[in-house]
Amino acid sequence: MIKPINEVPLLSIQHVDKSFKNKQVLKDVSIDIKKGEIFGILGTNGSGKTTLLNILIGFYKPQKGVILLNGQPYSQYHDIKKYFGMATQDCSFHPTLTVLDNVLYFSMLHNPKGPKKLYKKNSLATLQLLNLYDQRNEQASKLSGGMQRRVDIACGMAHSPSILLLDEPTSNLDPFLRKEIIKLIKSLNAVGVTMIIASHFLSELEEICNRVAIIDKGVVVAVGSPSEILKKSTTKSQLKLRTVSHNYNFIVAQLRKIVYPDTEFKLLGDTLVISGSDIETVHRGVIEILSKMHESVISLEVKRASLEDVFENIVGEKRHEKK
Repeated sequence: MIKPINEVPLLSIQHVDKSFKNKQVLKDVSIDIKKGEIFGILGTNGSGKTTLLNILIGFYKPQKGVILLNGQPYSQYHDIKKYFGMATQDCSFHPTLTVLDNVLYFSMLHNPKGPKKLYKKNSLATLQLLNLYDQRNEQASKLSGGMQRRVDIACGMAHSPSILLLDEPTSNLDPFLRKEIIKLIKSLNAVGVTMIIASHFLSELEEICNRVAIIDKGVVVAVGSPSEILKKSTTKSQLKLRTVSHNYNFIVAQLRKIVYPDTEFKLLGDTLVISGSDIETVHRGVIEILSKMHESVISLEVKRASLEDVFENIVGEKRHEKK
């Protein structure tokens, strides 16, 4: 279950543009990210996701627009990078160093003059949090792919940032390791870390994100919780029903009394196909009607619209409008 979040924006991206040479990568991007949430940035390769992350950590500066952290523009902060941690798509740790030495190294980058004992204490605590303590003395390059991804995240968390940016955190991992990284993301968020995740694995982010922004060719085309975006989209869920009597006219007549006006009914062979934005109401209604009819059901299948379906639909519509 996705936990409730603070309503006050921690990070406010306002009308940001970014170009490289003659190519505009981000166009009038505006997003508010709230403290304590897991926020997903969804888009295909080349959509501008990674560029936006690099702007957030201060690596790039936008040509236009402003970014506020806790209501203050970046220019008011002495070192904006200390508030952010980042794990890139390609692991950035040093392969010949041990896991602990990697985390120590990244800790010291943010404050070279700090006490070394404190660095080690904090680094060990980070490894405990990410379930890497037992591997602390192992060479990073000799770990499995999933463990290496954990090491990379640990390096991003080394200085205890309040916001962690993850760029394609589950790419090139098998399904089991993906689940482990998703579990890790949830555990970090549970201890108060605000998470911003750029990915094209829409089904995964639909499960864990409080809200998402869909970006296409540098433009934000939708922002909201997965359920909000699903409701606003023209993408519809489907219910397919086959009964013994085929008394579909009666079923449809009863359903029209309770479902949304956008619900559509089609008869394909001996199957009634019902499409609509509120498939839950349709499903409950069908079950109740069939029960009252004492109808024998051959098959009942529900296919709910996913964030991936919505993404393909929204992006397709936007690109069609531009032609």
